[in-house]
Amino acid sequence: MINKALSEYNFEQLKSEFEKTYNIELVGALPKSSDIIRLATNGIFCLKNRNHPITNIIFKVTELLIKL
Repeated sequence: MINKALSEYNFEQLKSEFEKTYNIELVGALPKSSDIIRLATNGIFCLKNRNHPITNIIFKVTELLIKL
């Protein structure tokens, strides 16, 4: 999992380079988000922002982990 990836990165290329470098599957890349920073410690991001793109990434990663 990559955290705080800059939004101008090509995420498919980042995934490919990560997997080649570390020889493991990258399950997700979370972009740096002012929405998360703004929330600070005032709640659980995924519960307060169910339709946010980052929430979707976190849910997909969670599904992959559950399958292990």
